[in-house]
Amino acid sequence: MTSENEFYEEILYEDSSPEEILTWETRKEDDVLNPLCDPVFKSMFTKNTDEARSALKGFLSAIFNRNVTDIQLTTPELPKESYTDKDSKFDLSCLFEGESEYAEIEMQGRNENHAYDKRAEYYAAHLLNHNTREGDSWDKVPKVYQISVLNFVYDKDDENGFSWYTMRKNNGGILSDRMNIIFIELIKIIPPKIKELLKKQLRKPNINIDSELKTLVNNLTALEKWCIFLSYRRNKYFQNLIHIVTEQEEIIMNAEASLSRISKDEVEWVRQRAYYDYMSNMASAEYNGGKKRKDDGKD
Repeated sequence: MTSENEFYEEILYEDSSPEEILTWETRKEDDVLNPLCDPVFKSMFTKNTDEARSALKGFLSAIFNRNVTDIQLTTPELPKESYTDKDSKFDLSCLFEGESEYAEIEMQGRNENHAYDKRAEYYAAHLLNHNTREGDSWDKVPKVYQISVLNFVYDKDDENGFSWYTMRKNNGGILSDRMNIIFIELIKIIPPKIKELLKKQLRKPNINIDSELKTLVNNLTALEKWCIFLSYRRNKYFQNLIHIVTEQEEIIMNAEASLSRISKDEVEWVRQRAYYDYMSNMASAEYNGGKKRKDDGKD
């Protein structure tokens, strides 16, 4: 039986069941797409609008904790070096700070085969290889960043929701800062005080917690505010929190404007539904495969 605390945790991180997923036909006028779906996440940041460009700059600035001003979108699909290579298809890819730094960003909803770390390493290596030009001296090798926004817990033994990986030797000394992998675990990065206050609101819907929320949100980092927006924008229980976040962070307001714009496009709703169907099919396949291995005595 689900405990009261588990019930509130489920609501905090709820995602729609197939029967509850909105479509172009069932949505209301003010309903928006879910930015946790990778096709929506991609469109929100890559549409050819001022809002989308500003939102992407703001998101990268929050991740790197510095002002990113010069961004150019690049191809999200890298060519194979050999016909036997695996594909590298990114949600979005860009270069910034002139042509010295490259990033690819993923919104990831599941840890496929419990091997997402290996996929991230492959993407980072391919990004570095693809953007290192023949004839350049080795000191001109660009920095690359594989950035993954994870809607699942990757490392259960670490409470920190922001992890930055580089190549290091065994005593911790850095080999190079050219290849970087950044994991943002949404579930862990949102401060516990915010989650406890939201649980309080769920238990007592008639209480007003806006004043407390404003104080807490005011003390958050820009990245924490972004994580709240991405995690809870489609959660019907916490729209007061979303309003406070967008009110305090103008750049996130641009993301909200971009999300609202693409939510008026029927094609985007079709893509979102296709994403949910794909995720549901993959989860069923994994479950049935695991069950078969267990029945066969292989696990």
